[in-house]
Parts: sequence; C-alpha cells; structure tokens
Amino acid sequence: MAAQKDTSAWKTPTPSTRTPNLNADASLLGRACFSRTGIVRRKPARGDAPPTLSKSCSDKLALKQCTSLLSSLTSIFIDPTNAYIHSIVLPGSQYSDVACQRAFSAEGRMKPLVGKVWPAGYSFKEFSALTTDLEFEFSKVAVKARSDRISASNLAATWSLSGFEENIIGGVIQGRKAFKTDAASRTSRRSIWEAASDLAERLDEYSATARYVTSKEE
Repeated sequence: MAAQKDTSAWKTPTPSTRTPNLNADASLLGRACFSRTGIVRRKPARGDAPPTLSKSCSDKLALKQCTSLLSSLTSIFIDPTNAYIHSIVLPGSQYSDVACQRAFSAEGRMKPLVGKVWPAGYSFKEFSALTTDLEFEFSKVAVKARSDRISASNLAATWSLSGFEENIIGGVIQGRKAFKTDAASRTSRRSIWEAASDLAERLDEYSATARYVTSKEE
C-alpha cells in the first residue's frame, strides 16, 4: 500500500471475480482489494498462504500511536505515558508522503483518534515520518544492485550491549531442538513471560502486579 501514491479507490471487482468480503468493517488479507484504502490488512501478503491474525507493518505502527511501545507484559511494570514513538526514519528511495499521511497522520485514517485519552496513561500521540538519503548496506535496494536474485532468510541474530548474543534459525536457538524448553530465544514470548514472573516475585507479594502475573501463571 505504501507504493500507492494515488488515494483514489480502484474500481471494485465485479461479483464474478474471486475476491475477499468487501465489508467496510472487515480486515483484508495481504495485497487483496487495493480498491479499499484505510482498512487493516493481515499478513501474509500471498493469497495462497495460510491466513493469520497478524497485522501489516504499517497497521502495527499506526496502533503504537495509541498503545505505546510497551507490550501487555511490560506495561504492567512501566508507565506508558512517555513510551511512545517520536519519529520514524524511512529511506528516501522508498518514501511516499501521501501513503504515510494516509496511514499514520492525524489528517488520515487516524483523525477520529485525535485528542483521545484513555485510562492508565494511554493516548493518541502522532509520530513524524522523516527520511534519509543514506542507504542501508543490506537493504533490498542495495542487495538488488549487487545481485539479480534475492530471497528471505530464516536466520536472525540478536545482540545487546550487555553482552547477550543469540543466533536463531526458524525461531529456534541455533544448535537446539525445536519445541524444547531450552530452544526458546531470550526474546520469545515464553522467555519474556518468565522474566516478568521473576520480576513480579521480587515485588511486594501483595502488590497488584505480583497478584496479576501469579494469577496468569495459574
């Protein structure tokens, strides 16, 4: 959708065309139905891939303007008031001002949320989209310039200044067997929950946080 500079809707397919439900309140799968803009899109983009409830990257970023950068677990320990994105930096070669305005700005689809404030420190906080002419060494554009064919990798690496490092293959720590407890990455939901549980135990046993985490474990 970021490549769609023209906000005018495409012609809606005829009833005989195979297409997802065009209900305005529904989410859309991947790249289907570009005639509809401003609607949440689900991953994956391929129409023949198994459907998921995962949102597109732009929809996730738009949501963070309301829910902050905190997850459901970290929000138990940290006040979200100042945990919002101030600005994002995008490569100038891939930037579309119209698309960003439509997806993220208070003048686009987020307009109904302007001024909204919710309990516990949450509110709508619009971020600004900045651009850079610096090209990341391993960006899609840079890699395509060096090779005719590129493909996604199932390898990932995590690193922290604290000395923590991990190599992950298909979501599993390299050298470990899938579905084993010790195969979970430190950044996996399981490991994050265990860290949250450990921290809750260090708090006053009568605190609301400790009671909440303990009840979820049970």
